[in-house]
Amino acid sequence: MADVAIVGAGPYGLSVAAHLGGAGVPFRIFGEPLEMWRQHMPKGMLLKSDGFASNLSAPHDALPLSEFCRETGLPYADIGFRAPLATMIQYGQEFQRRHVGHVEQARVIDIRTATGGYSLLLDSGETAFARNAILATGLFALKRVPDILAALPQDSLSHAADHHDLSQFAGRRVAVVGGGQSAVETAALLHEQGADVALLSRRPILWFSPDVAPDTFLPRAWLRVRRPNFGLGPGWRVFFWSEMPHAYSLMPRNFRLANAYSRLGPAGSDWIRQRVDQVLPVYRGSLQSAELVQGKVRLTLVDERRMLTVDHVIAATGYEADIGRLPFLRHLLPSIATVRGVPVLDQHFESVSASGLYFVGYLSAATFGPSMRFIYGTRFAAARLARRITRHYQGRRATGSLMPEPA
Repeated sequence: MADVAIVGAGPYGLSVAAHLGGAGVPFRIFGEPLEMWRQHMPKGMLLKSDGFASNLSAPHDALPLSEFCRETGLPYADIGFRAPLATMIQYGQEFQRRHVGHVEQARVIDIRTATGGYSLLLDSGETAFARNAILATGLFALKRVPDILAALPQDSLSHAADHHDLSQFAGRRVAVVGGGQSAVETAALLHEQGADVALLSRRPILWFSPDVAPDTFLPRAWLRVRRPNFGLGPGWRVFFWSEMPHAYSLMPRNFRLANAYSRLGPAGSDWIRQRVDQVLPVYRGSLQSAELVQGKVRLTLVDERRMLTVDHVIAATGYEADIGRLPFLRHLLPSIATVRGVPVLDQHFESVSASGLYFVGYLSAATFGPSMRFIYGTRFAAARLARRITRHYQGRRATGSLMPEPA
């Protein structure tokens, strides 16, 4: 029996594995490495976060993005640099090679309780056993599509996360629904690859500026004090959401639930604004209907009383934090305490009702705050969770109570 099974090999899964490996805790990690980045983010995408906030996490802050870029001769800056997706994929692969090692490219299709821990059924047919299971499964299974669009046929509707190569839409009329970073960047990339794009947003698009406006009469050091850069953006208003996940976990539950997925979004980054604003048609208003008419999608907007006819609709409408969307958890769901579909976790990312079951990343934001929705949260999450598991592992090792794998 392995002490730990990590389900998912994205930024959180790799970071947790790096910390556990550094502490000598045996683990198995399952999944397609960096699958979300490699298959479900569009080519040409730039990360929203600054360079200093785009690191995977290993013990002693080993191999930050800055070091990788320096070694490979790729562009980098702590502030104002948006890492291209291709750079992040190369960086993640090198991080895996140095700090994680082998990732078992098998998909977990079912998890159940077993003697002393959990059994994990893999799509290879193998059943793996582990004392602890860490779910770092990313976002793909949590895709959200508005009900009004959901009835459209699959060849006319997709989610932004369904596409890595947008060139297939060249010459086609496409509506992108949404008002956040994913929507505006998807629309920009579609336009630049030859699609005829319309952007539909329920509200006016908010543009989030990461840059400090120039004040020539103030010294640079004072500007940094007045509007410092934190992991989730500049300005003191984001300090708590960005830098204090432990303090966030101590706040009342209603406060945490209200802010976990609503703070810091939806908004477009100011650096992409010139590729969208005054370049693409942007229609504001709620959708009244979406229907297929003679092979085309007809969209009717309530607020502008406008009708659009397109070849395809891409829903850049985000994700829903609901563990009921994870099919491999179907047998464990009754034993996992949740509020509004989100697991209730303790101070170390462990389920309060299912001992040895941990959640990191997006599904942990309701406990530790908005930073868990971003790569920046890996440092806190991986180090904190690994300390808990390492302490328990070392205690069992000292007493000789490590268990063999079940027959």
